[in-house]
Amino acid sequence: MLWHVLRFDMVDAPLSDREELTSALQQLSGVPQVEEIHVGAACNAPDVIGMVMRLSSSDDLAAYHAHPIHKRTHAVIQRLGLKAVVLDLPSE
Repeated sequence: MLWHVLRFDMVDAPLSDREELTSALQQLSGVPQVEEIHVGAACNAPDVIGMVMRLSSSDDLAAYHAHPIHKRTHAVIQRLGLKAVVLDLPSE
């Protein structure tokens, strides 16, 4: 199992950008390899939007990255000028 984690610092972002990012990240649930996904503002840091996704393997992560929904989400992130901290954590 693999956890794909994203963190976005949204301190100076307008509400519309936060909402657009959240919506785009939630769309990733439509990628077949995604087994579970959680998206939202951090409880301890409301200016941080986070995503935690569970996939079965690194092969599934590669397929997820190639999927058209991921590419559309990535385009939204780029258009908004956001940078993510990304962690891919293996788990048993």
